[in-house]
Amino acid sequence: MKAKAILKEVAARALLLSAIPFFFRLMFARRGCAILIYHNPKPETLDRHLQYLKRHFSFISLSNLCDAIAAGDGSALSGGKLVLTIDDGRAGNARLIPVFQKHAVYPTIYVCSSIVGTEQLFWWQHEATEALGLERLKRLPNAERLRLLARYDFLKEPEQGPHAALSREEVTALAAVADIQSHTRSHPILTQCDDDTCSAEITGSKSEIEAFTGKPCVDFAYPNGNYSAREIAILKEAGYRSARTCDVGWNGAATDSFRLRGIPIADDASVPWMAVQVTGLSTFLSMHSAVAGAAGCPNTSEFETALARTETNNREVACFARLVA
Repeated sequence: MKAKAILKEVAARALLLSAIPFFFRLMFARRGCAILIYHNPKPETLDRHLQYLKRHFSFISLSNLCDAIAAGDGSALSGGKLVLTIDDGRAGNARLIPVFQKHAVYPTIYVCSSIVGTEQLFWWQHEATEALGLERLKRLPNAERLRLLARYDFLKEPEQGPHAALSREEVTALAAVADIQSHTRSHPILTQCDDDTCSAEITGSKSEIEAFTGKPCVDFAYPNGNYSAREIAILKEAGYRSARTCDVGWNGAATDSFRLRGIPIADDASVPWMAVQVTGLSTFLSMHSAVAGAAGCPNTSEFETALARTETNNREVACFARLVA
């Protein structure tokens, strides 16, 4: 284990012994519903996470959350509710079925509909991404990103080893224990797409997922968390009922269903690190250290208010902020 990882683990355990995670959970999580965001956790890791989480929270489905928002029923979301979501539709998700059944949770898995059922890599897994720079590619107009990837024969390789995404058969098996919903067709950064491409990615994914699950596709997750008023308008016109962002926070009866907040959880997190992450504290500190004041940064005023009211363990928090930055 690298030195920084060891220090982060020590800091996480120290924070769990302090009052700070409890304070955040009491002030925020107990007043609303948190949507946890995973991508490709190993079954044994998710099993340990759920064992811990079920001792402190209760799980509801994404549909339960959407119904409560539509009804304006805050009481249905109080008391520490969680929704489990998994992004992309990666092949490893198929191994999670026994974990979902063991813990009686009904997750939402947002899949990229033109990648599941194929041998294609997700674009950021291609060797070109390392050469070109992931963050640079995210910031480019979509057409330019695809042009650069094409130089490395992206999308031209018929066989690329073990499939990166779920097969159609695995999606069918998961649909019996999970809610399969949309994460676009190919995971572009939607705000970098032109109008036609953005619409095709959103509407095309909906129809494709409905075709191979036989169930309504009404929920969406923004790739990389990027969205604007344009994306929301297209989603509404296409017949979606919700969209999950990567904006950090909890959801209540007054939350905009097309701006659902979430809390990212590291797929390989230890239980102490996950326990800190689920409060939202680690994500807040990381973003605040790296991009405070940047355009598009999620609203962190609630977190800042909370920290301002917490006078203990300032040295611990400062150390932790440096570790997660």
